Amino acid sequence: MNEMQACMALLKAHCTKGMAVIDPNIGGATVYIDIFVPKAEIAGLEEKLFDMEPFKTGRQFYFIGIGELPRWRCNFQKHQVKTIN
Repeated sequence: MNEMQACMALLKAHCTKGMAVIDPNIGGATVYIDIFVPKAEIAGLEEKLFDMEPFKTGRQFYFIGIGELPRWRCNFQKHQVKTIN
């Protein structure tokens, strides 16, 4: 399972709606992931993420940011995962 698949699985399993933005930081050692979910669903999300592969075994290679999803985002497509190239 890659980062995109893992983020989508996390969002679908634990959040009513949400978005993940992945910056693979080509050439660097760290992958940056920003996750946006409704405020009520933020608590405990990082621990749930690090219980999943590939994050579980490579925790030191990921920088995770979790923030509040604006109300107007993800109204049509409930779960979104995007990559910044």
